[in-house]
Amino acid sequence: MTYTFASDPSAGLDDLPSLIRWFLKNDRLLPNNLEILEEAHRVLHGPEDGWTYERHLASAIADDLRTYNSPELLQGHLTLLTTVHARTLEALRTLASPYPNLRSPAELPEPERHQMWGLCLMLGLTATRLRVEGWTYRSRYGEFLDVRMDTATRRSGVRAHASRKSRRRV
Repeated sequence: MTYTFASDPSAGLDDLPSLIRWFLKNDRLLPNNLEILEEAHRVLHGPEDGWTYERHLASAIADDLRTYNSPELLQGHLTLLTTVHARTLEALRTLASPYPNLRSPAELPEPERHQMWGLCLMLGLTATRLRVEGWTYRSRYGEFLDVRMDTATRRSGVRAHASRKSRRRV
């Protein structure tokens, strides 16, 4: 996934809320259905928590940028986010496949409805984090980042984990 736009955002890293709003409005590669994302956030977190989807997103991005504060750390984080995005998208497609005319998770029966709201929220959060943080990488380090899901690492990690599990049973 590369991070290019027809024009750069008018806001910079010093104004994270405006930067996020720009991405939510202008991102055509990973469009955001804000109505569904706000509803997913409300359903999963409740209206009483006082947070909106956009505030939740801003908090996650701010935490990520503080935590992954070197090119290597941010690149590794973006690779993991890409993997989470791909897996979430696949889970969403699998859950929605029996419902070809589905327009909203609200149309589903429980427990699929709750699961679909969660997947929609995760997909939206992950997609926008990828775009904003990828743009940040380019802005900070002066190079485009081409991030792909790291399946080799995932597979080797699964094999290592599986061998530990089998040793415990013996």
